[in-house]
Amino acid sequence: SSACNTFDLEPFVMTSGTSIEDGRRVMGQFFRKYPNLTALAAFNDVAAIGAYYTLLARSYDVPDDFSIITFTSSSLRRASVPFMTTMLNTGFLVSKTASELLIAQLAGDLVQNNQVLIRSKMILGTTTGPVPLSG
Repeated sequence: SSACNTFDLEPFVMTSGTSIEDGRRVMGQFFRKYPNLTALAAFNDVAAIGAYYTLLARSYDVPDDFSIITFTSSSLRRASVPFMTTMLNTGFLVSKTASELLIAQLAGDLVQNNQVLIRSKMILGTTTGPVPLSG
């Protein structure tokens, strides 16, 4: 949210299932509602591939016309075509940290931080590029 504020951007959020068809459907919904959209951050790798297929069907060039980034496990990332730009999955660290905080609270310990920053690593693939020039 603060990054969007910094760059005067409005975040658009839609919920999707986890299949390729779900990704295609939601990408179509995005374009009906936001026809000038130029990027997608997908939280499901398989649905991101469906979104990519929608872009190809609409003659978009990824990454020149449109960028896609996903959050993935390294094993699926290596197997996907195209080679998605990725934020490596931190699910294990999120679960571990949440469990530790919960156990501490249940034990009666005073938990000072209820927000914890867990850093991820971006791995560039072939699905992100500069923002397209308008007009």
